[in-house]
Amino acid sequence: MTVLSIVGIAGSICGDARLFHAVERLARASGEEADAAVEIVDYCSVNGGVRSARFRTELDDSTHQFLSAIESADALVIGIPFERGSIPGVFKHLFDLADPDALAGKPVLTVARSPADAQLSAFHRHVSLFLESIGAKTVEPTLLFDKDEVGRDGTADIRLADKISSPARHLRQVLLERGTPLWHRRPAGNVVALRR
Repeated sequence: MTVLSIVGIAGSICGDARLFHAVERLARASGEEADAAVEIVDYCSVNGGVRSARFRTELDDSTHQFLSAIESADALVIGIPFERGSIPGVFKHLFDLADPDALAGKPVLTVARSPADAQLSAFHRHVSLFLESIGAKTVEPTLLFDKDEVGRDGTADIRLADKISSPARHLRQVLLERGTPLWHRRPAGNVVALRR
């Protein structure tokens, strides 16, 4: 039997443990809802390889594997780094190196640390433009968490658990509406977590 696959991407350039754990929790909850295999990848582990590559052929093996996991997933849970009112270009560059056909229409849930109220509309605008630029399908709502809701050690406040259930159910619904999985499959029960 084969199952859907969800890849969670902790998108912090500097290794934000809270963002990593929030992505992991949402990806796993989404995987349980959709009966999908889940893989968590940490952008921080390939940041250097992405920075130095102008073309996909220049990627090192670990960065190439990272990109292949993103392309072959049925859905993505992306932890969006939002710094100084924008998404860092080096994070977006990873997706620029991906095969556009592999990303087209791919359902994406987004996770981010809650920006200041003054930056909230800018955050939503940047995330929308980013996902549109890679051709992905936005699954609402974005999971916004406060730093006191997720500890650096992965402990989570009950408020985070409440916030996770709605996006996880929405992603399951989107995957069900798609019908039979369209992309590469992994054997059932294959759950992998790549750590830093």
